[in-house]
Formats: sequence, structure tokens, C-alpha cells
Amino acid sequence: QLVHIYAWRSTSRMEQHKYELAKSDANKCIAIYGENPEGYQSLATIYYKNKEYEDALKVLNTMISKFPDEFETYYMRSTINYYLQNYEPSIVDCNYFINNSPEIRYAFYIRGLAYIALRKFEQALLDLNRIQEIFPEENWFYYSLAYTYFKLGDIEKTKKYYLTSKETIIEAESNSIFDLTYEFTEKIETKEVFKEISKMLEEVGK
Repeated sequence: QLVHIYAWRSTSRMEQHKYELAKSDANKCIAIYGENPEGYQSLATIYYKNKEYEDALKVLNTMISKFPDEFETYYMRSTINYYLQNYEPSIVDCNYFINNSPEIRYAFYIRGLAYIALRKFEQALLDLNRIQEIFPEENWFYYSLAYTYFKLGDIEKTKKYYLTSKETIIEAESNSIFDLTYEFTEKIETKEVFKEISKMLEEVGK
């Protein structure tokens, strides 16, 4: 069907960083096949990849109003809301996705980061520990675990996860999760807190 061809070509052009051509295909797909979610999904993804988050959010809001059972849309919107520092709406979408989709994937991590941003560290810790249960071999969440335990005053676990985070490379199957983790570790507050942790560990070791 042409709807799939337009969506496929849009995705292909996006991967080649031909964003304007990709948007054109996605918009054609929406104009011709407005009752199919593929065009909206393609357009939102293009905006997201090009870091045009406000535009991506508008498309996702429209998509959710038209296709409320497309659960992946809530997951994507939660990520974009996190980037836009809309932390409460991000948590709401994570809750909906976790409660309704069998493919929970990284939603606990996004929600955990949103809780950290809101300084709700006990709730963040529950989600980060859940991520550890789901992905025991992964390493990209150690940074946020160290930070959360530090804020909760647990020195031993702060030390454990901080040292682990220093020794590992951030890896994740999902590019969006890699971006989220990198964005988290690049925040000035986190950098400053990690300096504080290092100083604390030096004092403890004397």
C-alpha cells in the first residue's frame, strides 16, 4: 500500500538526514491517509530526531487524540516531555504506558529521571531498581543510581554505583535511552554533585 511506501521513504530520508524531504513524505502520508497512524508516527519521529521537540509534541498530541490505543505514542511523548522539562506530563504518560503496554522497555527509566528532576528521590529509586531487575547486564543507569543514593544519604551505595559508573561506558540498545543518559550526565547539577561525591569519598578514605 502507498501509505507504507510513503512512511518507509520518509524514514529512509530521515536516516539520511534529509529532514525536509522526510517531512514532505510524512505530510503527504497524513494528507492522503489521515486515518492511518503511520504518517503521524513518521512525522513525530522526524521532528524528534531533528530535536524539534515542540513540533514533535504537537504531532503526538494530535496522534493520541485520533489513535488513543497506539501505546508507543505515549512512550515517545513521555520522552519528549522529559526533554522539554515537562516532568509531570512525562510521568503521566509513563504511568499509562506501563499500565497498558506489555512492552514496558525503558519507561521506568524515563519516569525515574523525571522523579529525580522533581527531587522525588524515593520514587526515583523504585524505578531505577526496577530497571536494574529488567536489565541486569546493562550499565547506563549507574550514573542516575549513584546520584539518587547520594541524595538519599546512602553513602555505601553511592560509592558502589559511582565507582561502577566511572569504570563503565554508557551503552544502550535504544538511541533515545543513550541520549537520555548522556543528557542526564551532562547536566551541570549532576557534574557538580559527582564532584561532591568524589570529594566525599576522598574524605572517607583518609
